[in-house]
Amino acid sequence: TIPAGSTTVNINFNVNGDTTYENDEAVQVTISNQRSPGGNAPTLGTSSATYTIDNDDSQPTFSVTAPTAANEGTGSNTNPRFVVTLTGATDFVSTIHFATSDGTATLADNDYTSSSGTLTFPAQSTTQTQNVDLTVIGDSKYEQNEAFSITFDTPTNAAYTTTTYSVGINNDDNPPTVTLGYAATYGSSITEGSGGGTKPYGVQLTLDHTSYQDTVIRCQTADDSAGTHQATANVDYTAISATDYTIPAGSTTSNVINVQIRQDNTYEYDETFLFSCTSITSGAASGVPTTLTLTIQDDDSAPTVSVADVTHAEGSTAGQTTSFDFVVTVSSASGRP
Repeated sequence: TIPAGSTTVNINFNVNGDTTYENDEAVQVTISNQRSPGGNAPTLGTSSATYTIDNDDSQPTFSVTAPTAANEGTGSNTNPRFVVTLTGATDFVSTIHFATSDGTATLADNDYTSSSGTLTFPAQSTTQTQNVDLTVIGDSKYEQNEAFSITFDTPTNAAYTTTTYSVGINNDDNPPTVTLGYAATYGSSITEGSGGGTKPYGVQLTLDHTSYQDTVIRCQTADDSAGTHQATANVDYTAISATDYTIPAGSTTSNVINVQIRQDNTYEYDETFLFSCTSITSGAASGVPTTLTLTIQDDDSAPTVSVADVTHAEGSTAGQTTSFDFVVTVSSASGRP
């Protein structure tokens, strides 16, 4: 009612405050059914008015809780977890994008599994959390501690500053162990052969698991001073002085190392010599020093022994003695008495 003699009246209503981030809203007030008791009805001018409620609440915010560095694992994977939290109520659906990328840990080296996507948070919830579980691939490779990255970006309807997090991977594998052995198709002995040439006697270095770096091992041959029958360097075999042999990063074997056996036609004992590895000159490994005994099996026939007939005059003087000298020969030189 507008009282007689007055030109205005206030219409009051309450707006309920909240903490929800939302659009500006409006309330419309409409007047109608105007009348004046005992007089003519007033003319209706503007029949409605809009009252705008301005949103004064801040956008909700995203926050990310990162895990500590993960042990890599051997034979099984580990799953570092990032927790994404949306704090603050909103009338809108909120989203945030994430994606992993290489660092010192790489997809090519099979260190982790690529992951990307968008997290969607529904409207009307005051606090929400979602998890991003990543996959670190376990192996037995000895390597340095590594890391890859995950970036959270492109938020919608929530505040967040693009941030890249490092995902640490702790190596939990021990340095490999070196084994010195006979190469494939070779064994603890080899037949010498004849004819004056040479033939290879293959040995090989092996790791029990791979390493991220080259493993370099220094080795050489030596006469077997403790052996019953010793092969002699550069007579029975070609000596190898201290030489570095490499097992490449990511591999478990060296190339075959060929020691050259010198062939001859001499009948002799089976003889032994040594191939010894004395130190690791680069990389990390255990198992050195180590020594392998190599045996050269003689395959020459025993020589033939013969004695020649001797004819000599008896002599005609009483009491005279005459010496007969017999010559004993062997058909070829022998290394045995």
